[in-house]
Amino acid sequence: MNQEIWVRAQSLALGYWQQRGLQPLADDQGWFYTQDRCVMEQVELRVFGRLDNLFFSGGEGVQPEDIERVLATHPQILQVFVVKMDDMEFGQRPVAVIDSEQLLTLEHC
Repeated sequence: MNQEIWVRAQSLALGYWQQRGLQPLADDQGWFYTQDRCVMEQVELRVFGRLDNLFFSGGEGVQPEDIERVLATHPQILQVFVVKMDDMEFGQRPVAVIDSEQLLTLEHC
């Protein structure tokens, strides 16, 4: 089950400076909601991506970091970033922006 990371510590920043005032980071009990999607597996916390990056395409939740992780395994891809684009059929659709030193091929897939 995916969950969100919450942090509470004495070393937590007091807040963000916005509109000439300090906007607290934490709630009334001192918890900061990171918006990071995670799962606890045995004794290891695995972070999968940002909850605020999640979008829906054709009714299915899409986490851009999951797609980026798979694309980044291709040996010709130096860097990849997935964004959502509006789509008439699916509502939104993932689009990958890829950095490569050469023309990409499907040979290494």
